[in-house]
Amino acid sequence: MAPRPCALPALPSCPSFPSLLSAPSIALVLSACSATGPPLARELVDEPWRATRRGSWGPVLELGLHTGYEVDSRVEVVDANFGQPAFLHGELEGLFGAGLGLEYFVLDDVSLTAGAELRGFEPHLDDDLFQFDRISQLEYSLGLRYLLPLRLLRSGRLRPYVQTKLAYVPQVEVDMTAVLELPDPLEDVVLVSPYRGSSYTTLAAGAGLTYQLRDDLIARLGFFYEWAQSRSADRVPSVRQNSSGNDFIDDTLDLLEFDVELEPEGWIAFLGFTYFL
Repeated sequence: MAPRPCALPALPSCPSFPSLLSAPSIALVLSACSATGPPLARELVDEPWRATRRGSWGPVLELGLHTGYEVDSRVEVVDANFGQPAFLHGELEGLFGAGLGLEYFVLDDVSLTAGAELRGFEPHLDDDLFQFDRISQLEYSLGLRYLLPLRLLRSGRLRPYVQTKLAYVPQVEVDMTAVLELPDPLEDVVLVSPYRGSSYTTLAAGAGLTYQLRDDLIARLGFFYEWAQSRSADRVPSVRQNSSGNDFIDDTLDLLEFDVELEPEGWIAFLGFTYFL
């Protein structure tokens, strides 16, 4: 008998997540299907969800699919002659996100997770005078996940879950560009500052769907909404990129420093897998 084809599980419609079934996520699932046979159609040896009983554990892989992040920032020139601080708001476009970790079930259907994730963002600020280049950050997290007792589909292999997570970001790396507008006949000056922000923490809550591909392999499609519990801050020097046409002003600008604070917040959707050992 010819093997049945690999099929994707049915997902509920959700207009807020238009890119969850993007080409990368579909390709990843199809790749898993081709490597292991048709897991969505394969019969389980054990009863469904035996892998999520107390004492089960295994490595976790998570891939970011889409983000809806925003960032609030405060930029102040460390010089009394340059006026009030600038308060900036913008969006963070997710470029990539990938993480590794471990999951351990402390109770039936209740697990602790611990891991590390690398993320990259492209900021888009609502201000023409200040801009941030790409942001990269490494995050360490500890979470709690609960699989709800509902078993969906005829096979019972699809279940919803809720989760929460506390994360620690040791540093935020981004280069800030500032344009200082000077009166004619002087030229506007562009300053670049290498921001290496201090650590901050986030608290997150989320939900999603999990599907048992095999007895020892579970896939998840879900999201987190993350709130910053503190700000990342740094005092950064400025590097002048051009001359204003006045040596005295140029020398003054070479000594400028910025106090910068960042506070990101938003949601991220992800595709995850746990392989039970």
